[in-house]
Parts: sequence; structure tokens; C-alpha cells
Amino acid sequence: MDIAHTFALLALAHTAAVLSPGPNAALVIQTAARSRRDALVVVAGLWPAGFLYAVAGLAGLGALLAAAPWLTNAMRFACSAYLLWLGFKMIRNSFRDRRIAGAAAAPTHLFWQGFVTNLINPKSLAYWASVFTVTGAYDLPVWAQAAVAPMMPAIGSVWYGSIALMASSGPARAFFDRSIHWIDRISGTMMIGFGLKLLAQR
Repeated sequence: MDIAHTFALLALAHTAAVLSPGPNAALVIQTAARSRRDALVVVAGLWPAGFLYAVAGLAGLGALLAAAPWLTNAMRFACSAYLLWLGFKMIRNSFRDRRIAGAAAAPTHLFWQGFVTNLINPKSLAYWASVFTVTGAYDLPVWAQAAVAPMMPAIGSVWYGSIALMASSGPARAFFDRSIHWIDRISGTMMIGFGLKLLAQR
């Protein structure tokens, strides 16, 4: 097997996955509108969730979900509920006094918010359950699989970290300062949309 070719396929597949809009990007942008530090803490929380999914995927997540449809449905409902809650929370905060809504959150809270958001990302289950089958990664030697598991979420961290830096740059912050309430409402509406879409899936 051409290990380098499989690595390249996985890198391309994961790059395409993280470039598509989703809850992770919405959360990073919404957080960066207030604080670069907070956004980077959220990004730090995304990596371990991706790592757990990569390990689970290599261990046979797809086969497990196929054998236990009830588990897929349970995870789908739980993920939908969290996305809906997060979306309503963002919209609710957009109507509050800016000093209250923008109060600094504890780094631990932000880290876990990033972790959970990535864990319940509507794209995650189907993606991680299939990407290793499609690319032939199951045939990689153990040492190569051990390298793949941290590599793939690291690609996401680079992308989302870049979003955090760009969204918290001077020109972007000047725009966000004038539009912060609308950013919260748009981000919240997106989260609710993702939750409803996931809930409607069969």
C-alpha cells in the first residue's frame, strides 16, 4: 500500500470537511467577535474532540453505528438538543446589554464549549464513520494510523485558528463592534438551523 498516497487522501478529505460551513466555524467567529483569546481557547477545545472521533473511526465507528441504529438516533437527538440550546442562548444574549452579554467567560468553559460543539457537529458522525473506509486507511500499519489520528484534527485546528485570527483582526473587530448583536443573532440562527436539520434526518 502507498502510505503517502493514503495520507494525502486523508489530508485532502479532512481539509474539504473543515472548509465547509458548520457549527465549529460559527462558534469561532461569534467568539472572535468579542475576544481573540477566547476564540483561540475555543479552537483548542476542538482538537481533542476531533482526535476522539479519529480514534473511534479507526476502531470501527462505522460498523458500530451500522449494528446499533438506536445509538445513531440517540446521538442525533442529543446533538440536536445541544445545537438548539446553543443557538437560542446566542440569540437571547444578543438582546442583552452588551457589557453583560460580552462578559468574559472562564477559559475552561470556553474550552469545553469548543469540545462539545465539535463532538456534536452534524457532519461528524457520518464523516468519521466513513472517511477511513473510503480512503483505505484501515489497511495502514498501526504506526501510520497512530500518526493519522492526531494529524487530521490538527488540520482543523490550523483552519479554525486562522479564522479566529482573521475574525479578531483590526478591520474585522471594527465591523463586529458595530454589528455584534447581529453577529450573535446570525450565529444563533445558524446553530438552530443545524440542529433542526440534524433532527429531520432519517
